[in-house]
Amino acid sequence: MFKVNTNRLEREFPDIAATEMISLNDPFMVVKRLSKDHSGVIAAEDGNDEVIDVRAIEWTDCHEVEWKSYLADRVLMATSKH
Repeated sequence: MFKVNTNRLEREFPDIAATEMISLNDPFMVVKRLSKDHSGVIAAEDGNDEVIDVRAIEWTDCHEVEWKSYLADRVLMATSKH
């Protein structure tokens, strides 16, 4: 039997950021992807550490990590590029 790689955090992050979080109509957001103990969270903040929205990912095989991106004017940017 083989294991299927179903890394939901990696696979669903662009979809959630591009559809659900863009619809919040905030001109600038900090979008964080956090994973620990095989679960994950995608959180949107207003840039002043105020949480706007949070989405839970019940299971992921993503390693323990925190990524941060910027969502400005409907464009998702990596922090190293901005």
